[in-house]
Amino acid sequence: MADDPEQSQLPQDAPVSPHEDESEVEVSIDYKLKATSGEEHHHSTARPIKAIYDDFSLTSGSASGVRFRNHNNVREFKIYDQMNAQLILEEVEDRDHEEGDEEGRKAGRGIRIKQASDTSYGLQFLRATYSLIAVFVGGFLLILGICILLFLFIDLAVQLGITSNQDLSVSNFIAVGLSIPVFVYSFAMGMTLMTRFVVDTFYGHPFLRTFGLDIVTTDWIAFVMYLGIPLMTIIFTLYMRMLNWWEISCLTWFTTVLIFWMVFSACVLWYEVRECLDLIVEVEDNLDSDSHWLKKTKLAIIHGMRNRLCGTKLTFQKMTFSDNEEDDGTVERTSSGKYHYTEGPLTKLTKWKYMSCIYSPLDPPKRVYSLDETRGSVSFVTRTSWSLEKLFCLKGGVLGAVPITAGDYGITKPQIDSTIACRIMGLLIYVLILGGIAHWFGLEGAELGLLLFVLVFFVILANITTYRILDVRRDIIEQKKVFRFWVKHLITTPKDSFTMGFIVAEVVLFFVVPLIYLCLDGNTQTALVFGFFGLVSSIRHYMNAQTLLAEIGPDRFNKQHRESDSKEWKKTHRFYQIAEIGADRARWFWVNVFIGIIIFFVLVVLMAAYDTATGNVEDVNYGFSEDRYTFRSDFSYDAVPNLPYPTCSLKKGITSTNLDESALSGFALLAGLAYTYENQTQGYLDEWYGAGAVTNDIGTVNAFKKVQSLAPGDKFSDSAVSYRFFNFGNNAGVVSIRGTSTIWDLMADAQLWLPATLFQTLRFFLPMGNIFSPILHRTTKYVSKLESASIEKVAFYKETASFVNYLKDRGYTVLVTGHSLGGGLALITGAQTDTAAIGMSAPNSMISRDSFSPPVTVDALNTLTFNVVPSKDIIPMVDDKAMLYQNINCTAPSITITSRVSSTPTTIENTDSSTSHQIAAPQLISSSKTTRHPLFRNTNVNILSMPVPHPEIWLRCLDDMRSNDCCSEPQSLWGAVVNTLKGHNRRHTMQHGITKDVEVIFEDASVGAQMLMDECGLITNQVDTNQSTQYLPEIFMKEQETKGHLTAVLSHYQSIVSSKDKSNLKRCKARVVSTTGSIGTKCPRWHADHVPVRLVMSIIGPGCECIPFEMEATAASDETIQVVNRHALNNLEDDDTSIANELIVPTDHLQLAKKLFNKDVITCAKPGDAVLLMGKGWEDESDDVLAAVHRSPILNEGEKRILLTVDVADWDYSHQ
Repeated sequence: MADDPEQSQLPQDAPVSPHEDESEVEVSIDYKLKATSGEEHHHSTARPIKAIYDDFSLTSGSASGVRFRNHNNVREFKIYDQMNAQLILEEVEDRDHEEGDEEGRKAGRGIRIKQASDTSYGLQFLRATYSLIAVFVGGFLLILGICILLFLFIDLAVQLGITSNQDLSVSNFIAVGLSIPVFVYSFAMGMTLMTRFVVDTFYGHPFLRTFGLDIVTTDWIAFVMYLGIPLMTIIFTLYMRMLNWWEISCLTWFTTVLIFWMVFSACVLWYEVRECLDLIVEVEDNLDSDSHWLKKTKLAIIHGMRNRLCGTKLTFQKMTFSDNEEDDGTVERTSSGKYHYTEGPLTKLTKWKYMSCIYSPLDPPKRVYSLDETRGSVSFVTRTSWSLEKLFCLKGGVLGAVPITAGDYGITKPQIDSTIACRIMGLLIYVLILGGIAHWFGLEGAELGLLLFVLVFFVILANITTYRILDVRRDIIEQKKVFRFWVKHLITTPKDSFTMGFIVAEVVLFFVVPLIYLCLDGNTQTALVFGFFGLVSSIRHYMNAQTLLAEIGPDRFNKQHRESDSKEWKKTHRFYQIAEIGADRARWFWVNVFIGIIIFFVLVVLMAAYDTATGNVEDVNYGFSEDRYTFRSDFSYDAVPNLPYPTCSLKKGITSTNLDESALSGFALLAGLAYTYENQTQGYLDEWYGAGAVTNDIGTVNAFKKVQSLAPGDKFSDSAVSYRFFNFGNNAGVVSIRGTSTIWDLMADAQLWLPATLFQTLRFFLPMGNIFSPILHRTTKYVSKLESASIEKVAFYKETASFVNYLKDRGYTVLVTGHSLGGGLALITGAQTDTAAIGMSAPNSMISRDSFSPPVTVDALNTLTFNVVPSKDIIPMVDDKAMLYQNINCTAPSITITSRVSSTPTTIENTDSSTSHQIAAPQLISSSKTTRHPLFRNTNVNILSMPVPHPEIWLRCLDDMRSNDCCSEPQSLWGAVVNTLKGHNRRHTMQHGITKDVEVIFEDASVGAQMLMDECGLITNQVDTNQSTQYLPEIFMKEQETKGHLTAVLSHYQSIVSSKDKSNLKRCKARVVSTTGSIGTKCPRWHADHVPVRLVMSIIGPGCECIPFEMEATAASDETIQVVNRHALNNLEDDDTSIANELIVPTDHLQLAKKLFNKDVITCAKPGDAVLLMGKGWEDESDDVLAAVHRSPILNEGEKRILLTVDVADWDYSHQ
């Protein structure tokens, strides 16, 4: 017999442990059987069968009393409907008697069993159609359960604060966690009922016919719900010429079957409660059938819970039988048994002396029965019934039934060896599959450790079962007649007061508290679902007939009924089937499924928590990649002949020259740059589009976030989405959204696309599953409606859509792009904001379109979104594609495209294994001594126009000293003295022309920009309450845009000085000097800087004057004219600036060169021009390019100027 208490049948006299101090004993029983003579044996076997009784395990009762007359002989039949066939029991005569022996003829009557088919292909097709929609409804319920659990665990993650922006909320975390057991119990119960509903549908509703209605009414109801209403809907929509006739009809079909299942489940629940009230009368002596139902209900709840809380003892018995024939013809049968007693830790706790106040011992112990024992439904494994697949899938394997180990029909050695080998092979396959998944995802560290722990746990469990099967193998080899079974006794029982307290605590903790939280959290839909499921499952949990049936035992179903049409037989048969639903294998299967899902989600949350605990989420580079791209020029992509890609270039309203062609490779680069470190992004942009052609506009992003933080409600304070805005100039730009980079991003993926993915999977496995495609977007919508308000706050696409609208409201022409999750968010954002979106390997949105807020339309997805679908990539297979997409081959690690900056075909190779996009860009060059940027290959000056967005903000630097004198409060004597001194200091400073001189050292451009603005006093700290509500957001927006511009300038400089090995160039220093008048002119003398490269930008006032290297010398009349005298520049020590300037740049040479070049030799920068001046640190003996010669312009009297300079902070001069 099975080693499972739920799969056992045992004799009524199974022993209780005779020794309290022993867990294992052996007993033997000897008794004799008298052998019967052959004549006695003949008469005993030949006697007629007096009666045939219909067991309650039959699908339906027999049609008895059917008689057939033939040649004056009357034969009786019994007909049993068995699913798609009939079993016919026919009375036959034994022809082994003498002619005329009437008594022998009567005694020789027997029963012949025949099987006849009563089905047809049309019936099977009709039932298959019924079952198809029933399975789809069941799939919907399963997906609903999985997604609710997912939403709960995402809510847990939010409450844990494992994202980058949420704070820990212990109370909410506990409330969400307490709701999970109720959901799991409810979903397992619902799927068990759905499984029985599907099976009952396929076999013609035999169980449904036991619900009290006659067969005709039952079949008509089933026909109307399964076929009648959907067919009438089809006819109506066709006559109305509706274009979506099939969608409406399919939705109606789905709805009617869902309602039918709900009615089916309600009937099962109703009859189970009725049976529970009947059983409690048999168990409790102080009740009778006339007792009030409330009293019965109370006692049934207490009794059922008390049985669950009792301490139990399990006794495993293995009985071995042997027969020995004596000389006198008797057979001596010997039975030896081995008993093993086990008690769980909870049982031992109830026997603890300090628990005597709430627990009392049961003397004698009370015997309880498993469901199989009670129903008498035990299966056997014989030589002919053995099946490799059946035993592999059976719970407990061969121990899940009664194995016959000896005799002609005993299991053979090859069969048991195959069973053991199959279990071992199956376990090995499980381990290899999980290992392959772990390797494919690149799990390591804590994630790999958790996976190994789960594997070890299941391996240990499997080995225990395999060891028990080996014991069966030994019995088969030795041909022992063995009977195995478990016996369960209750040995301690809780007192009624404790039982009632436990029930109240269970209801409060697992139902009331989570329900209150879900209501307060604003998640009305989930609260209603939880309340409904909680009430239904609590009724089935507390009014559980199985617990009472286990106490009554087999007597309940041992009654014999010759007439299966009687009401008593039908009632007992119905309860027999309902009892099976309560504890059948389907229930345990679904419980294990949902527990497995729970374990998976727990592992994901733990990995997310570990990721948060070990990673600095406050770091600006958290979740981003360093050195994401490397440069190469040795690869070429061989295009397929005569197969052009018309979508390699896109143009959706962008008028910037940098996006005239809008190459897909460019969008792939921009999508990938959303993953890079902030201080490296600008360098990649400069390499691809040219220095300064495209800027990483951090200021605009920060301005938007600042405005949103000041808005009522602050909708996006909890959002962890990451995106960047690449400004192409001319009010045009691209928003790039980062994809999956952290565990939290992975959970966001599941939040948005798991329902659609599961419905896709369901459609794939269902025969003719595509007929349900028109309603998948609606079923996905219904599931996604159960998201909580806290989850909606972290919905990534809402913030990105608001940002795009923010840009468009300010006159920007915008495109949206992204990779993976970022690409999916880009497609959603574009469809919601009427903006063109390009996704790179992005999940789609056709099925999920109605689940977003606001929903997106099919037209928007078909006209505004474009998805690049690489081969061998599973991510773009998620959800159904819109009409615009491009399949591309992934035959190599990179592709070749000619860069805008260099005509040499080169590529950027993505070094991050999480993506597969490689983008073209020019190759960096370096000499043996320096890491000079390629921009200075043939020149020493580079000018990039980066207009200052709000110059008036910078005027605070010039007005800072003056504003400090303003004071409306009466001054003390000491205050007057202090202010006088301040005024003196101010006048002294103004005499030297400098009003502000600050310097900061930074590694991150954004941090450096913030430090500069703080030092310069550009941040508004006071709030003017008299201004309108629009004032503050406008001021903050200007300040944030100023910060963004400053960040872009600093990033531009960092991208120039950075190289693959940038250990000496990582720290930079920025300096802001504000001056007034001629005495404020900083460096009016021609000079070259002793630095690698310096960035000079005039924010207000005239820019610097410089002479590019290519303008320094020119040929005239076979004579080279040197505009710059490098010898004088390097050796002149004259203190007079005017004399030095004339010697370094002679006026006559300057005028002659101007005539020859037909333009000014001296370049005068404008305000907002970022002038990069190569210094002596980047001079190289291998070429003639020397440091740039420049000077500051002479300021007129009263003229104001604010100058920004950026340098390397830690330049190592040892390699000069």
